[in-house]
Amino acid sequence: MIVDASSDDFHSESLLVGGLAKALCHINRTEKELSANGEKVNGRVLTIAACLEGASQYMNFMNVFFSAQKKGVIIDVCMLDKDSGLLQQVQMFRALFGCNH
Repeated sequence: MIVDASSDDFHSESLLVGGLAKALCHINRTEKELSANGEKVNGRVLTIAACLEGASQYMNFMNVFFSAQKKGVIIDVCMLDKDSGLLQQVQMFRALFGCNH
């Protein structure tokens, strides 16, 4: 969550994009370390979301998704409360472009 310290207003925004980006960085680092030994890693991220993402995060989320797609990393999604149009879109792209190992 993000809190604006300059006012008394409390703005909550999903930190999902930052978490996904960090997961991709970890997968990338692991792939580089293991490729030196001739090993292969198939990255996969399970996203469990309990709140809807903000519209302001759309471009960042799509950048993370396309980076994952380029690296061949699968992003699985589990929504706990309500359906998320953006996360459904990720799953649709995954099915369309065959991003499966």
